[in-house]
Amino acid sequence: MNEKVLKKIIPAALSAAFVLGTLPSMAACAAPAAQVQAKTWDFSQSLENWKYAGKWAYKGKPTVTYAKNVGKGALQLNVDYTKTAEEGWSEVKLTDGSITEKTPLDLTGYNMVTFDFYYNPANKSKGAFKTKLYMKKPDGSDISACPDIDLSKAQDVGNGLKKVTVRVPFQAASVKIIDFEISIVGSST
Repeated sequence: MNEKVLKKIIPAALSAAFVLGTLPSMAACAAPAAQVQAKTWDFSQSLENWKYAGKWAYKGKPTVTYAKNVGKGALQLNVDYTKTAEEGWSEVKLTDGSITEKTPLDLTGYNMVTFDFYYNPANKSKGAFKTKLYMKKPDGSDISACPDIDLSKAQDVGNGLKKVTVRVPFQAASVKIIDFEISIVGSST
């Protein structure tokens, strides 16, 4: 049985909240005899085409910067969820600007996005984090998923940070997408 994964590592630092690891990668995981294919976003030198894409029920002005010293390079997302701590959903969106109608991404065979999420537990006093994957098709329909980020599996990586690998399964489709977003959601955080 073959499994293809979009694997992206999102290294991001969320000020007063958490640091995200390298952005997700699209990778294909396969059975031992099969070949592994991958689509990987690499933040070792820069943010590539990743940028802030908007917010929903978030109060504040998030910023996106490059963090050379997190993992092997990371997207750093600076947010403060304290103004929406009583809300069950406060979302900050990130997008890969290289995926457009003119340069779509072929999802054929893929069914998983993974990324490393770095955060500072000292900056999180309550609530939980979730992630949202949103991929828009040319016809306007979308593929999306919104799992919890399981912080119980986080490992200490030094400098006050912890890291957890986030896996976001989605329904496989033979389609090209024209928008790819990953959101970090504060849930009563």
